[in-house]
Amino acid sequence: MYRILLLAILLSITLACTKDRFPPLEPGGEPGTESTIYFWDFNDGNTQSISAPIVSVGDAQMTYSGVFDYSDGTTLNAMEGTSAGSCLRLRNPAGSYIIKINTLGFEKLKMSYAVMRTNNGAQENRISYSIDGVNYFQNGVAEASTSVGLEFELKEFDLSAINSLNNQNLVFIKIDFNLGHDNPTGNNRFDNFMFRATNL
Repeated sequence: MYRILLLAILLSITLACTKDRFPPLEPGGEPGTESTIYFWDFNDGNTQSISAPIVSVGDAQMTYSGVFDYSDGTTLNAMEGTSAGSCLRLRNPAGSYIIKINTLGFEKLKMSYAVMRTNNGAQENRISYSIDGVNYFQNGVAEASTSVGLEFELKEFDLSAINSLNNQNLVFIKIDFNLGHDNPTGNNRFDNFMFRATNL
């Protein structure tokens, strides 16, 4: 009996330490309540493709048109229970960093992430959005361009005024890089990428 009890405790601890601690969410919560609808911590990353989110209300994908790998992460902007682990390192010369998400059942989108650069990394992130993956806009994004420092900093973007992003089957968010993005020895590092939105 003691052995069975001990095994059960060890199993519960192991399961609590996996990404399943954040089960997939479903739209249809209490209208007007805000939730985290997507979250990437990059702790399970590999160099073949950018890891899937550990919280998700639908299909989501990140792509980068340049070379990427992973480095030491941070707990800045992390959900409770997430370790510093790894961060996503996007290497120069910089390409486009595109995030695809589904907002069906949600409105008033908000985005946040932790970011830093190396000495020769891009000094600026530029945020734009699209619903067709072709035509990108910055209208409605407060402070669509943000500076990137040498230590991890929290960046927050309120997209809630952009009605075209509400209740969509597919939304594209693009991050472009500026000022130092061509130097082959530099990179930008992202961690704890989060989208929050309000239930319809």
